[in-house]
Amino acid sequence: MARSLAVLKQDTGHYSHIANASTDYEALNNAKEAHEAGKGPSVSYIAVQPNGEQLGQILGLMEAGKVKLIVDKSLPLFGGAGEAMERVAAGHVRGKVVLVVVDDE
Repeated sequence: MARSLAVLKQDTGHYSHIANASTDYEALNNAKEAHEAGKGPSVSYIAVQPNGEQLGQILGLMEAGKVKLIVDKSLPLFGGAGEAMERVAAGHVRGKVVLVVVDDE
């Protein structure tokens, strides 16, 4: 989280976080307070609970072709975030622009 916050523009950046078991809520709240004091990007987060049944239903819909994930372009998080923002801001993407955090290849 600290690395992500460090690369965002302090006045216009935004950090979104999906909370999990290892989430550092104190750090998130500190980042929100820093933003309120004009010293950092805006911060938001949401806590979710894994739900295997719902994920199974979504998978079934995807396998049946009823739900499709369309990816316009995948880019590396470090080095590609700027291009991703430009593509989205231009408004001509068809699908999602994905920032890849870890490359398994």
